[in-house]
Amino acid sequence: MGAWGFKAWENDGALDWKGDFHGKLRLVPRLKKAIKSKHADEARAATEWLIRADKAGIMHSFDMEELAPIAIDSLTKTKKRIADPREWAFRPNKISDKEMKEIKVAIRKTNTDIDRQIRYMKKFA
Repeated sequence: MGAWGFKAWENDGALDWKGDFHGKLRLVPRLKKAIKSKHADEARAATEWLIRADKAGIMHSFDMEELAPIAIDSLTKTKKRIADPREWAFRPNKISDKEMKEIKVAIRKTNTDIDRQIRYMKKFA
């Protein structure tokens, strides 16, 4: 056994197990498919899962390096799609001033969250 530390992931056996586990779950292909999804909610949720998994030490660095550019591209496209308030409205042709204000606040908050995700993923790109 090759150990270089005392934490759970700081030895060869644990990393081998993690690799086998990822392979059996087909984790990377599933995340890649979700991140590439045309549904922004799914792509953002998969990217957030990836960020949290990386922070928890669950993801391999080479997987992060593979998925990061895909996530950045997807999130950038999502930001462009959601920039139009009509995309958010239930009745696009009849948006009241109040609704428009609420939609613009939601877009700003969403963009802030997407920017946070992009910044995190850029560490691996």
